[in-house]
Amino acid sequence: MSKVTSLILFSWIALVAGAFYFHSNQPSVLGGSMQSLASVSVLWAYAFYLLLGCVRGFTLMPLTILVGFGMLFLKPVPLFILSMLGTLVSSAAIYHFASVFKLYERFERNHQKHVDSLERGMKKYELPIIVGWSFFPLLPTDVVCYVSGIMRLSLTKLLIGMLIGEGVCCALYIFGGIELAQFFALGK
Repeated sequence: MSKVTSLILFSWIALVAGAFYFHSNQPSVLGGSMQSLASVSVLWAYAFYLLLGCVRGFTLMPLTILVGFGMLFLKPVPLFILSMLGTLVSSAAIYHFASVFKLYERFERNHQKHVDSLERGMKKYELPIIVGWSFFPLLPTDVVCYVSGIMRLSLTKLLIGMLIGEGVCCALYIFGGIELAQFFALGK
């Protein structure tokens, strides 16, 4: 594992652990404004979370971070539905705007062998690769949306793959995370 990957993984774990710590021991430190927003109107909190989910892909921020944040304030079922809606919107947007970003051309120049292998695999096993890629938490899911957009693969298959992969992953985080929090008496 490279140093960058290790740093990202460590940062991700520290962020999630810190969020759970602050949620259980210092709730006013984390998300006082989100709690205020949620107490004023649940619909505003849902709309804010959905907006974050729709633009999240352009920041390359993992969905895990947003879901972890949402778990602190939103009920599980709406959180899951809003996370999936945000994922679909974000994935479709990245797919459609892929040609605007010039990352692929630069990567193609520097790593032609890997790009050729990825393109052959994506053309032959599009849906299974998208599902697997979007399920695996250490791979940047938005990259598969970008590659699909550059290659003009099927948007329908991309969105179905994202629903399956990210859906299972989010369900594990949201519903499994709640069970785990309740097990450790951190739940509400």
